[in-house]
Amino acid sequence: MPMLLKLNTILVSSFLVNNYRQALELLAGEDALRKTMEDQGITGTEVFHAWLAEERVYLSSLSKEPIQETLEMEYYQKLVNLHAANEKLAKLKSTWHAFDPHAPTTFSKTSGKRRYKPDTQVRHAQEAVDNALNAVHGVEMQMEISERWTPDSEQWKTAAVMTGQRQYQRCLDELESLVVSRMFELTKMNMSQTGYKLRKHIGKALKARSQAIKSALDRYNAAADQMSPPRPSLAWEQVV
Repeated sequence: MPMLLKLNTILVSSFLVNNYRQALELLAGEDALRKTMEDQGITGTEVFHAWLAEERVYLSSLSKEPIQETLEMEYYQKLVNLHAANEKLAKLKSTWHAFDPHAPTTFSKTSGKRRYKPDTQVRHAQEAVDNALNAVHGVEMQMEISERWTPDSEQWKTAAVMTGQRQYQRCLDELESLVVSRMFELTKMNMSQTGYKLRKHIGKALKARSQAIKSALDRYNAAADQMSPPRPSLAWEQVV
């Protein structure tokens, strides 16, 4: 019990000392802050509170995408899916040669996957086209679109840009979140009061986090390359 009390006293003392040092550092920078405020024409600290309120409103507005933009991007993606399904069906039909309808279904020796007969492949591709077309019809009815978008239409091009920007931003947010989590785990691991078992647990989490960061980095670079103009790619050394 005395040992535990002594340990608690040490931890509390360290906490107070660290906070006191931080307070002294903040006070030491007060003159520089006042000089910067004067140079920027800021008359009082209430401006900072106003900026924080404006930023909070702005960030809240970004928490959800506008409904109309969301529908437009959804419609664009379903049109892309329909075009891809049609291209696959056309390719299968163009390469469909005569075959024995009584021939059994075989397996590929190289991949081990089931190799379907040509008529089955065409039927599956046609069903994929039908499903994609139904999905497009659903959004068109919801948005009351009378004329379907085409790759040459302005609506298609605008939605393509928005979709690319959204994908880029999501990849960036995912990468940032993983990197920040890794930083917190490293900080926790380096704390003197962290026990061996917790260090071991954090070490395993860091390994898994590193792999997740690598995958997220690949997705970010792919999305950045698709932007117009392309965004700068990131290397592992820049991120961690």
